[in-house]
Amino acid sequence: MTFTEFRLLLGNDWGLMVLAGILLYMFILRLRRVRGFLGTTGTIATSVLLLMLVWMQWNKYSVGQQILDIAAQKGAGYQLMAEDRTPIRMPAVLEVNRVRYVIDVSATQQKRYLPWTVIALPN
Repeated sequence: MTFTEFRLLLGNDWGLMVLAGILLYMFILRLRRVRGFLGTTGTIATSVLLLMLVWMQWNKYSVGQQILDIAAQKGAGYQLMAEDRTPIRMPAVLEVNRVRYVIDVSATQQKRYLPWTVIALPN
């Protein structure tokens, strides 16, 4: 995965992850200084929040990789559908500036879809 793909994968979630990281740092400092209930609870809860955010991004990445595999196999056993509910009849993988997109070769106007925005439905 390139940095550009990573940036597109994170999308607008990077701000939430940075905010959760700052919050975790503040709760860890409070836990070290006071050792109270708020520091303990905040550290645990913010760690769980960060783990959930990372888990969401990892799932988005792994689904995108599977969609790219399906598109490379020309949709073997699956019907790919774009986010606007239009079916992708002849899927193909297009790489532009080291970012991989799913395109519909049979469409008259080419539209690029990021792999994690495409839905794979079994035939």
